[in-house]
Amino acid sequence: MAFIMGNFLFAIPLIGILLSSPVFSAIKHLDLRSGDLILVSLNCRLCELIEKEEQAPYSHMGLLLDEKTVLESLGEVRLTNLEEFLSRRKQGSQVLRLRAKSSSLLRPLSRDLLYNEAREFLGLPYDDDFLWDNFSDSGEEKLYCSELITKLLDKHFNQELPTKKMHYNYLSEWEDYFGEGNVPRGKKGNSPADFYKSDLFDQYELPI
Repeated sequence: MAFIMGNFLFAIPLIGILLSSPVFSAIKHLDLRSGDLILVSLNCRLCELIEKEEQAPYSHMGLLLDEKTVLESLGEVRLTNLEEFLSRRKQGSQVLRLRAKSSSLLRPLSRDLLYNEAREFLGLPYDDDFLWDNFSDSGEEKLYCSELITKLLDKHFNQELPTKKMHYNYLSEWEDYFGEGNVPRGKKGNSPADFYKSDLFDQYELPI
């Protein structure tokens, strides 16, 4: 009991810090709902290359299951608190909310629907090869962030979510990542930028 009480007392100031943080304060006033997509710019060399390649200021995305919980693929497919998700973004960068136009949907993206469908993806490994329909040696499908969102949501739209043949125009830089001769040019894929450029969604830059 003393151990539990000690942890509880330790948690009180921590909770206070979280509740008073600028990100938390901003989140409380945002218009967010289940099914919204959140696009961010992450601070890493690969992220900068993705944004340069795609000519868009976003390198990562997640799906809001409810107002506080994001489904994302980063390391693995997982549930992440919205505040943590937003705290990783590059300092001073934009945060974009995409909301599916009602005319684009076959059915509403409710909280219960999204949580139910997210279960089959949780724990799947991240795909750092950026290959569509890529599987691990143990038979698990590997998914990168925008691929996860596409495969979970696609059946709920009245037209296909955006995919394309990946171009990898900055070949020498991509060879530094994939290795010479291993860049998957022309393979099916997508990125957060394809959602950013899609007419299926309304856009709103979040004031945080």
